Amino acid sequence: MTHADIVNEILALLDNGTLPKNILLDKSLPSLRDHSLHWIVKGFKKLLGDPDLIQKWLILNQSLLLITHIYGSPMSEG
Repeated sequence: MTHADIVNEILALLDNGTLPKNILLDKSLPSLRDHSLHWIVKGFKKLLGDPDLIQKWLILNQSLLLITHIYGSPMSEG
């Protein structure tokens, strides 16, 4: 969980009347899955705002495609 996720979850619990001593953060798989979507969207927005990062990704992607073309995919090996 990110800092913002933790703060928001705690504030929501406090707003609903939960006593501070009774606060337990939800670390269940469904909750973490929901948070992970937020992290992906946040990362994607950051990527769109950074042309240098996009250029580096394109170079890396082209390099990986070339390596796969030359040596084959590691997933195809038995």
